[in-house]
Amino acid sequence: MFSFFTGSSKQQQQPTNSNNNTSSATSRVQPQPNISTTKPLPVPQNNTSSQQEQALSSQRNSYQSALIYLTAEQHDILRRLLMYSTLASMMTEKDENTIAELVKQFGSDSKSMKLLMDCLLDTLVGSRGRFDPQTNFIFQSPKTITVIFTLLPFLSEDIQIEILDIFIVLLEECSIDNSMAASVGLVQTINNLLAKHQKFSLNVIQKLIYLIGIVGSFSVSARELKTLIRLMRTKTPENERKLDDDDDEGLSLDKDLSPLILEVIRKMSRYDSPSSFFSFDGIDCGIVSDNILFPSNGYTFSCWLRIERTTKSQCYRFFSYFDKKMNGLELLFKGNHMCVQVVSGGKKQQNVTFDYFFHTNRWYFISLTQNKRFMLRSDIILFVDGEQKQTFELKYPSLGGQVNFAHFCTNIPADNKQTKVQAFCGQVGPIAIFDKVFSLNEVQKLHSCGPDFQYTFKKGDSQPRYFDWPNAESFSQKLVTLYNPRSSTKDFKCPDNSGTKKNFSTDARLLQGTSIFVTHPVKDTLNCIGGVEVLFPLFSLLKKDWTVDYSMCARTISLITEMLRNNKKNQEDMIQKNSLCTLGHILGQIPPEHINHDTLKALQGLIECSSDPKDPIIREIFKEIFLNFELWITVDFDIHSNMLHFLHDEVSKNPEYFHETVGVQYLLDVMRYFFWYKPDKEPERIYQPTVRPKEEEVYALRLQLTEIIKAMIRSGISKSEAESIMSYIVDSTDEKQVVEILKWILVLIDEEVPNIIEALSEEKIMSPLLNMLTNSKKKIRIFSLKLIGKILERSNSERRQKFKNLGYYLLIEQFLLSENYFDEETYIALLEIILCKISFSINSTISTDLSKGGAKILLPDLLTAFFNLVTTKSIETKEKAIQDMSVILKSNPHNRTVFGQQFGWQNWILSLAIPDADESVEKAFNLFESAVDVVSVVLSEFLQAPNGYKQVKDTLYQIDIICDRKEIHRASAFLIFFKRFLPFVVNQINNTQFNKEQDFWRNLFRITLLVENFILTSDDTKFESPQIEGTIIKLENTHNEKLYIVKYIMQGFDYIIKMSIKDPKAMDLLHYDGFKKNNNPFIIQTIMNIAADLTTTKSNIPTPSLFFVLFRLQLFLCVN
Repeated sequence: MFSFFTGSSKQQQQPTNSNNNTSSATSRVQPQPNISTTKPLPVPQNNTSSQQEQALSSQRNSYQSALIYLTAEQHDILRRLLMYSTLASMMTEKDENTIAELVKQFGSDSKSMKLLMDCLLDTLVGSRGRFDPQTNFIFQSPKTITVIFTLLPFLSEDIQIEILDIFIVLLEECSIDNSMAASVGLVQTINNLLAKHQKFSLNVIQKLIYLIGIVGSFSVSARELKTLIRLMRTKTPENERKLDDDDDEGLSLDKDLSPLILEVIRKMSRYDSPSSFFSFDGIDCGIVSDNILFPSNGYTFSCWLRIERTTKSQCYRFFSYFDKKMNGLELLFKGNHMCVQVVSGGKKQQNVTFDYFFHTNRWYFISLTQNKRFMLRSDIILFVDGEQKQTFELKYPSLGGQVNFAHFCTNIPADNKQTKVQAFCGQVGPIAIFDKVFSLNEVQKLHSCGPDFQYTFKKGDSQPRYFDWPNAESFSQKLVTLYNPRSSTKDFKCPDNSGTKKNFSTDARLLQGTSIFVTHPVKDTLNCIGGVEVLFPLFSLLKKDWTVDYSMCARTISLITEMLRNNKKNQEDMIQKNSLCTLGHILGQIPPEHINHDTLKALQGLIECSSDPKDPIIREIFKEIFLNFELWITVDFDIHSNMLHFLHDEVSKNPEYFHETVGVQYLLDVMRYFFWYKPDKEPERIYQPTVRPKEEEVYALRLQLTEIIKAMIRSGISKSEAESIMSYIVDSTDEKQVVEILKWILVLIDEEVPNIIEALSEEKIMSPLLNMLTNSKKKIRIFSLKLIGKILERSNSERRQKFKNLGYYLLIEQFLLSENYFDEETYIALLEIILCKISFSINSTISTDLSKGGAKILLPDLLTAFFNLVTTKSIETKEKAIQDMSVILKSNPHNRTVFGQQFGWQNWILSLAIPDADESVEKAFNLFESAVDVVSVVLSEFLQAPNGYKQVKDTLYQIDIICDRKEIHRASAFLIFFKRFLPFVVNQINNTQFNKEQDFWRNLFRITLLVENFILTSDDTKFESPQIEGTIIKLENTHNEKLYIVKYIMQGFDYIIKMSIKDPKAMDLLHYDGFKKNNNPFIIQTIMNIAADLTTTKSNIPTPSLFFVLFRLQLFLCVN
């Protein structure tokens, strides 16, 4: 629906009002001089209807008889002399329906109807002469439009198509004709024709609907839009439509019209143009002002424009500014290119032509800026649709302050002489001139406000668009000229709405060929008839099987999107009525087959209805559509998965926004309520549709939901959200869900989500997590243990100490000991935690290669729990623990140091070596030797450390303690230990510098003393204790073992004595008396005497070098 009026500096003819159901519209009507001296056939005004029909029937018979013998030229004469005048007279005296009924009787043959249509087209352009689509096509007779379309069903298809093609071209290219068609209700006329569209071919129907789109894009009334929407409904394919029936019971979508109508309404809504604009006919048009203020230091000219007609050979004035000295600035169009010229003294001084090509019949937003620089030279920049297109250097016009000649779109030259410049033909929105050179960002912001922007720079204004920019109100102070078509008056004045205070009036006046159009776009009209909700019943019609078209749902949603796009009224209406909630519910009720890829794409397009991602309508769309899983849970898996992928992308773009508006708790509830594996014992806690995804599909969808949450908390997770996650785990009875969430948290920690360790370290989280170590489900226990380990791994030393003080390590041991839950997989999990090599699966073997040195003991506080748990297990588990520890300790010196620093570490290892009474001797002996070997490896790391010998001493005491058990023979245990340990000592003797200050040498002599005390000089009864029944670990031949130990000691000292001959430092080492303890000298004589005794026996001597050792010792003593 629209209204328009025209203005002129001359006396105007009264406007003609159309009598129809649309809103009144006023149009400039040109005077109609007689172009023919032939009088029209009389049409009696007082005759009855039958008399009129009889006269017309007689005239028709005469025409038909003559048509056979007439040439083409004679046909034209006949039409011009007889029919035109008659029809023209009828148009002024009769209403449209009466005229249509009369002309129907003219004849039904194609020649007669063709002649009739030609005459009606002539009548359409009125007194301007014969209709010509190129030169004479401006409508003058509104009634003729209705008559032509009323007669359309009675024409042959060829003539129908010809007429429709003519109207399509004219209405697309000429806004005046389009406004005339809208004023007489052409859309409603076509709606009525389509109500019985069986009489038309599909080709004609398509053209009629396309024509609706052209006129409706310009303006559409509420009645026309309601009728058009109802055309999509039908009861059966055979029944006619009942346009006034609001009951949808038993209705379905019309399979022929529905797709076409939806598409045409969508196109109507996408026609983005100013709702009010000046229309210039290119003849006697324009806006004229005798006084205007022109910026002296730089300017910005902005407006929306649409070129309707242009030719390459002509120049068309867009604006001209001149002062009394004929200095000025002009903007012209040369064909489809813009030209700017600066004039000085009435002569052309300089001009530039921009390369950008302006297409006809398309709206553009242009901004022209020019900045004044030194010596009056400056750059002029053209912006089109917010993009900078071209820059030229151009002299700044010699204008400043008051300008006496300001014309827009006229053909009147400044010097009143005939020129070749033509008036602009097209449409222009509000015209604004600023005393400021806009930057690219500012121009882009102006463009983003849309074609309906009224240059409003103050908040709280009633205008629908507001320029949202820092210090936006300062822009209004720079606005020096603003001509707004909405402000134009009926006396053809156009006031300056800039608000700038001036000493003179800058109001303008409209010339004769200028019209003002105020349109009612389809988006606004839809709001008047109930808003977007009026389209919702179309979804319920999708249930009817006979009209199954799985694209209709997508088409309808696309239409809704266009109705909401950048339209605040419709958006606010949707929010106030909670319409998106209704839409989500309706979509959930239609058959899931309609929610296909096209529908998903259309729903994704909904978020394009606003350019601000934080707009309330966008929040509602996500909440009621994309987060409405009652809708999505029943659709095809691929569709559902693609929707979640889209949702993930959107959350990733703006995680803080979704974190705040959606939250973690909501998505956790969604996962529990919709995406379960095992039904809950309480049915109300889960959603159970008739059809739901398969288990593997549920898993994939849950994985996507966790990725969405992860994207949402990218900036950090709060303690309350961590508690929500733990509550989810604790409350769930579905094992698979719990394990998934535990593994997911492991991933979050690995990816270092901010604040996650702090949040998970709270007692409210750790206490239930520790309790889950007693869960009857093995997977839950192990992944809970791994999660605890991951928290410990990422905690700092202070937090780890806090865990230790709170007794968490002890609780882990106690919980795992209960119910005998420490199995092979738990053993591996605990070992992974100690090494901080936690995997995301349950393993029976450790996944890390321990021998390469990459495995480090990073959580040694858990070693106590580890060994205490292993001690309770079978000998196979103990063997595995000893083997794993042996590899870990041998591969990395860090591990040996850390392990040896733990209190009671010797007891951990040696306790594993205590065999059960029913174990075989061989297995028990091998186990003890392996344990002692591990101990020796750790001790070797302390040989170079200060007081490292104390570790050896503590080890001997630990061995002595465990020998109280009847399974282990004390003397044998000592011998086994030294036999394993002394090779490490000798190896370091050979690789250590002879420096008496080094700790190794002090440790060496102390260790040798321990050998004397525990092996060589020990009490015979203690050393050779009798065989006890049940003893498993006992050496049969201790003599050879003692000899083996003495050999290793002698080999070490043999090396020192050899090197003392060459190296004085070695000699100093042998003479150094600092290795004293309790003022007693180091006892080497005992070892020498035992060696002598051993060599005189008949026992086997391990090596001949022993004699050389004794010889060197005796030599050494003699020297001293």
